[in-house]
Amino acid sequence: MKEKRRFKSIRVAMILLVLALITSCVVGGTYAKYVSSGVGLDAARVAKFGVEIIGNGTAFSKTYDTNTARGTMKSVLSTDNVIAPGTSGEMISMTVSGNPEVSVAVTYKGEFAIDNWEVVDREETKYYCPITIIVDGSEIKGTSFETAQQFQDAVNAAIDGCSGTYYVEEFSAGGLGKTIRVPSVQWRWDFDGEGINDQYDTYLGNKACEVSDGGPNGKIATICLIITTTITQID
Repeated sequence: MKEKRRFKSIRVAMILLVLALITSCVVGGTYAKYVSSGVGLDAARVAKFGVEIIGNGTAFSKTYDTNTARGTMKSVLSTDNVIAPGTSGEMISMTVSGNPEVSVAVTYKGEFAIDNWEVVDREETKYYCPITIIVDGSEIKGTSFETAQQFQDAVNAAIDGCSGTYYVEEFSAGGLGKTIRVPSVQWRWDFDGEGINDQYDTYLGNKACEVSDGGPNGKIATICLIITTTITQID
């Protein structure tokens, strides 16, 4: 009888132990665990570009001044934009402004053209253009070439050569306009100090008179320049 009670007690104790183990697993699974949480956030805005290009088309004028003992006087006076020996001017003066936050390629495309710069010498017509074009300080003399096309090509190549690539970390303080190479283009028609070409200059001037007076020649010497500036974001 005692043996039976003792067995029963052991059995009850074992059941209680099993229940205790099950309870501890449930409690442990409910209250004892590592928990970690976080939120990933990335935000951005569009990078600034905002580049503005302004061309100042003040190449030629109806009047040109000269300094004399009587003060500043007009050396040329016309109803049209003209050029003449002894005159000069700024063909293209561009300004670029903005503070882009991207690297850029700046491309200049020159379209310089002259027309009807021919004179007659001993009954032979030949090319003659006494204009000097100055691109970023480098002079290109029209009289250094045998044809108008060669002169035009040289000027356009000099303008195109001012193109460049600019990386954003290279930008100087003050924005893109303080960093990039903005070409300046001037023109000049010098007096011939030795008088060798005076006859040709005079021929061009007389030809302009014939045309304006309705004469038969019909071909005034002209000069024109267009520069296209393109600024493009690069990788």
